[in-house]
Amino acid sequence: MVKEWVKENNKKAKCSDSRPIVEEDLHRYNDWCLVKGTAYEEGIDDTTKIARLLEENSLLKKEVEKLINEKFQLENSLGLNDWI
Repeated sequence: MVKEWVKENNKKAKCSDSRPIVEEDLHRYNDWCLVKGTAYEEGIDDTTKIARLLEENSLLKKEVEKLINEKFQLENSLGLNDWI
């Protein structure tokens, strides 16, 4: 996968695709993998970026609600909510 990614990026940069993969390529590939499919991916339009941010926001809200419920259940199991 890294070789294909480097080869594709070298085409865009008009570099030779026959050069060996170097450590810098691995770091760039890793960074690219982290943002691929997110609002931070390079080259996406504003509409896609906003849609991805809204989706991420929605998922984070669900995670917060889940953690609040888990906290409440843990407090109940410890008897911390008995005095409420």
